[in-house]
Amino acid sequence: MKIWIDRDGYYVKSFRGNIIRLHRTVMEKLLKRKLKSNEIVHHIDHNRLNNKIDNLMVVTALENKKLNYYLWKYLRTLISPVILKYITLKALEDIRDD
Repeated sequence: MKIWIDRDGYYVKSFRGNIIRLHRTVMEKLLKRKLKSNEIVHHIDHNRLNNKIDNLMVVTALENKKLNYYLWKYLRTLISPVILKYITLKALEDIRDD
């Protein structure tokens, strides 16, 4: 089985012609069931390559959005405005490239 990092920065594998993100597989094995279509596996430390069980949690899309919002809200208090502007512009570029 070949494992690689996809363009979004996740470990993935090919299985029966489908590309599967490994963090979802890890969570499904832990839960002993398939994830529902509305369930997202959130990386607590935001490191997409850290698929340790204690770094993963199942959330809804809304919960994931809120978690990411509060993270950025907190980071804005720690990061200088110049660096934050650069990160924001880079993120916008990445979104527009999709």
